[in-house]
Amino acid sequence: MSNILSSLLTIWQQDKDNLDWVLGTVIETAGSCYRKTGAMMLMNGLGQWYGLLSGGCLEADILRLAKQVMSSQKSKIITYDMREEGDFAEALGIGCGGMVRILLHPVSAANNYLSLDLLLSQIKARGAGWYLLLAEANQTAKASNANLLTSDIASDIAGFDHSGTSRVAIVEFNSSSPAISNSTADKWLALPIKPQPHLMVFGGGVDARSVVAIAAELGWRITLVDNRSAYAKPQHFPKVESIMRRSAQELVFSPILTSIDAAVVMGHNLSMDAAAIKALQDSSAKYIGLLGPPHRRQLVLEKAELSEEQLTIAIHGPAGLRLGGELPESIALSILAECHQVLENG
Repeated sequence: MSNILSSLLTIWQQDKDNLDWVLGTVIETAGSCYRKTGAMMLMNGLGQWYGLLSGGCLEADILRLAKQVMSSQKSKIITYDMREEGDFAEALGIGCGGMVRILLHPVSAANNYLSLDLLLSQIKARGAGWYLLLAEANQTAKASNANLLTSDIASDIAGFDHSGTSRVAIVEFNSSSPAISNSTADKWLALPIKPQPHLMVFGGGVDARSVVAIAAELGWRITLVDNRSAYAKPQHFPKVESIMRRSAQELVFSPILTSIDAAVVMGHNLSMDAAAIKALQDSSAKYIGLLGPPHRRQLVLEKAELSEEQLTIAIHGPAGLRLGGELPESIALSILAECHQVLENG
């Protein structure tokens, strides 16, 4: 989510004062819908839109209504209900069979740009917290229509129970806290802001290129580790954040191991892979994938002088979901799908 928002907001920021803008946000769904609560789209006065709120069937009509919001500078809630066949659904050519409710908010200096500039800065700084957007239509563009909260501030707001979930949700509270601009509104869309996953890949061989390419497409931060001069060539990995020419043993006391969310060990060398597995046991990784068949996993653990009972972080080996396919791209897809599943509690 953060990666998608970063792309949208970067485009918006370049012309935020040169064009009229409207933020479209899904605030409620029922039945089968392409996008869920929290999905966002930015539209401007040139008729351009960035992002999607449906599978492409509603965007033209949403833009038509967004132009009304640009003209009036008043918020609007629109509802598309396709659960029953009728002239409405037939006219728009849609048949997904669900209901989607969308909030259109003007974005301007008058309402502090809905704090979107602050949201972009928070995402780029990999900061965590919550973006609160007023989930009600109002008659004027106000600075209090949106707020950006750090996790600490959010926990101090009475009625804002964000514990136990990192999902988008509508929250209800009535607060006079300065953190939410003294608003008395009680319905807010709470959008969690969390850093994109930081993936560490041990091994810069040919097959690692596909892993890095797909992870980069997902917007993940990537650190590549390989101290072999013939591997991890920068021209083969243009989208990694950094290439570390160090052995896994040298990383044992490095702070970077406490900043990662996942790791894939694919050095194709028993000693290197064993050292990586051993170093990762004291890391912040929630997912560790080890390339190779089950018998190789046992050889790696033996060389690392680790037993299954001694592992502090589980090792997924052979890494990847059983999706089928033998090409490096297929293997990379299966590994990152499994990694994504673990990180998102899928």
